[in-house]
Amino acid sequence: TYDGTAVTAIPASIVSTASGNVSASFMAPSSAPGAHTVAFNDGAGTINATFTVTSSVSSATTSGTVGAQTTINGLGFPANSAVTFTFDNTTVAAIPASVTTSASGGFTASLTIPDAARGTHTIKAASGATVLSMSFEVSPKLSSSPDSGAVGASITLAGKGFGGGEPIAFTIDGVA
Repeated sequence: TYDGTAVTAIPASIVSTASGNVSASFMAPSSAPGAHTVAFNDGAGTINATFTVTSSVSSATTSGTVGAQTTINGLGFPANSAVTFTFDNTTVAAIPASVTTSASGGFTASLTIPDAARGTHTIKAASGATVLSMSFEVSPKLSSSPDSGAVGASITLAGKGFGGGEPIAFTIDGVA
């Protein structure tokens, strides 16, 4: 059991060896951070051990351009608690606007990457005393307005995510 709740063990039928040894595996269920009781019952009594859930944050997208959205998943945070987010220690808005962990300490939120120079940046998720971080790699993005037109048309180029203070070379079809 895990905190008194039955879990699916592998193997499903657990039998001790002739010398009394036993081994089984199970997936830790979504749980609030901290110590949890895991137990075997051999018919003669229940034997307990402790499993400590640690917190984690992750995202399938860890790189992109300014304005890109990344979905952040958190596990093992305090239950039913508000979560705030920062990008390089500056608060960023999340979608949904108000993020609260589930009863088991999990959450999912999307963040829009703010203006930032090219390179590795830090995203933090915080709930109470639990503060975890992950890296996000910003790459440059260039757009033109308009994106088509006649010869002689005025074109404006705008870029984001370039290195801070870097000189930028302008070329047309590779010619400066």
